[in-house]
Amino acid sequence: MEENHADTLNLDFLSKWEILISGVDMKEVPVEMLDRIIINTKSGNKVEIDIKSLLEDGIDSKILEHSIQEKIEELEDLITGLDYHVDVKAVAESASRATHELLKNI
Repeated sequence: MEENHADTLNLDFLSKWEILISGVDMKEVPVEMLDRIIINTKSGNKVEIDIKSLLEDGIDSKILEHSIQEKIEELEDLITGLDYHVDVKAVAESASRATHELLKNI
């Protein structure tokens, strides 16, 4: 079977973005750049919110962000931590578009 070099390049590209993103201290992340959020509770449970799927299903990003923020504030006494999982592909595509826009007139 012949190796698809486009897939290899794509995986290398995303892998480099994962390394770059993992080194960034993020205080706020736009919901469009998230893959999922995992809520860790005092009881030891983990609740996963699949952000990417919700956005793909057509839920407005501002409404989704507001709803999640409200729910987190409502349950803050039960939450021990939040794990934000970034959608590396979305970040890479956004950065690529922004870079292209910035450099197009040079």
